[in-house]
Amino acid sequence: KNLKAITINQDESVANAKMYLKRAVNIGARTTSRRARFDQSKLLSMIPWEQNTKQEIKYTILAAESFRISGEQYWFDSAEAYEHAAALYADVLNDPKSAAGYYEEAGKVMEKVDTDFATKYFRHAITRHCDASQYENGAMLQERLANNLDKKKNYAAAIQEYHRATKLLYAANMKDRAIQALGRAAYLLAAVGKFRESADAYETVAQRQEEQSMETSVKIGASGLILRGGILLICDSLEKSEIIGWRELKSFLQRIDSVHFDFDKSPEQQKLLDIHQSLSGGDIDKFVDTVYSLDDDLCGLDNVVIDALDRIKDVITKRHEKADTHAKER
Repeated sequence: KNLKAITINQDESVANAKMYLKRAVNIGARTTSRRARFDQSKLLSMIPWEQNTKQEIKYTILAAESFRISGEQYWFDSAEAYEHAAALYADVLNDPKSAAGYYEEAGKVMEKVDTDFATKYFRHAITRHCDASQYENGAMLQERLANNLDKKKNYAAAIQEYHRATKLLYAANMKDRAIQALGRAAYLLAAVGKFRESADAYETVAQRQEEQSMETSVKIGASGLILRGGILLICDSLEKSEIIGWRELKSFLQRIDSVHFDFDKSPEQQKLLDIHQSLSGGDIDKFVDTVYSLDDDLCGLDNVVIDALDRIKDVITKRHEKADTHAKER
């Protein structure tokens, strides 16, 4: 079959949108007036206000759809109309499911202009999805909101939204995606210099992943995530005093042993211990050999890990040079 392109007459669609909106406003004004007049006399049940509200919603949505196809300059009008319809569903008809759908439509319209403009609509939609016990829909929208902020490099806000997404995804029993969302939050925490919080997050990701036996669903296994967390924990200590105490690292490894019984026998733990020993002794050769033996499949050699290892290397190099100077002075 031949498919013919559909040409939108902008003037006509805008005129229709305004006509529908005018009808909706008139119906809304009459309904509000009648409700106010009869509410005090307890005769509200005699007024077909619910049917009138549904008619108002109908014309409001028609207006939103007509504005939507009229071009980018009318998308704000479309979103506002969808928002009004959603508010009527939520506040007047007590229908959170329908409200969530139209708040979400408003967000999708504004997302094409700028994802920042979609945020408030998506937040309303998430709330209404949860009110309607549609946790899966709310969780996926929360994840979408976090991804939008991540792409805009608004990392502080993205971290918060990924944490919220993790909770909702778990509530929706979407455990695989929940772990991935928390993993992304852990990565961003390290990217903004919050190494200890990142290490804690990676520890939690590894624990959840181990509990779910999901190592095949993500690129890095639980042991690799723990190695990442340990490297970042060391880096955090160096940021404060350039001294890493064995007690702190030992405490970290003991917590890991309670959820990952094989980690103490893993090559990842040995590499973490080798990095610590390199620091303690200022042994740059041992550190280089250890880092050289790391590979992408083991712990994910991305910018976060590489930056952390560079920071550790700088401290080891200083200690190595200082030890050489003392040796020569003797």
